[in-house]
Amino acid sequence: MSSVNYRSMVSLLCSFPNLLNEISCKYPYDYKQKFELYFSKLPSSAPANEGVSEKEPRLYRRSFTIRSLPFLFLWNIEEIDEIIKSTGLQACDYNVHGAFETTDISNIFPDMLHRVSSDPIIVGEIPFSFPREIVLDGNHRVTSAYLNKKNSIKAYILSPHIHTRAMPTELAKTFLMLCNIQSILQHIEGIITLEELNLQLYDIE
Repeated sequence: MSSVNYRSMVSLLCSFPNLLNEISCKYPYDYKQKFELYFSKLPSSAPANEGVSEKEPRLYRRSFTIRSLPFLFLWNIEEIDEIIKSTGLQACDYNVHGAFETTDISNIFPDMLHRVSSDPIIVGEIPFSFPREIVLDGNHRVTSAYLNKKNSIKAYILSPHIHTRAMPTELAKTFLMLCNIQSILQHIEGIITLEELNLQLYDIE
């Protein structure tokens, strides 16, 4: 877990009671035991570094702001490729305009737009973010398709329990904790039932 994520997660867990005062609560939920578990999964102090080698191949980094708190996640794209192969996941048609909205154009190199791969892009589901899906790999392919006025592009859609397997362990724990906190809030607000909540919660090892 990065030092940024450590501080943000501690702040988020501690501020949850205040957060409940800001929203319309329809159902009570005993979240305290679960949050105690999350605290126990955090390191005893803030890590000194990110714990990831800069030599790691094809890393994709993405920052998110949750309740004004910064979180940083990264994925090993080569590991994602292996996961896709091992699971036999099938590509589907994906809306180009939606994909382009999540593209970080500051990392787009114009000279690469004329020689993009025909491989499907990789999209990750991010339940605690808006938009709820982002392009993890294939930003140049998306941008090229968008500029060429294509409506769809082939994509692999990865759920959190799949794409977090390509994260360092501590980052994956943080990511799944945020997914669970989002689901708990949705239940408290009456958006999902208790049964749906229990189905959505991820085990934090």
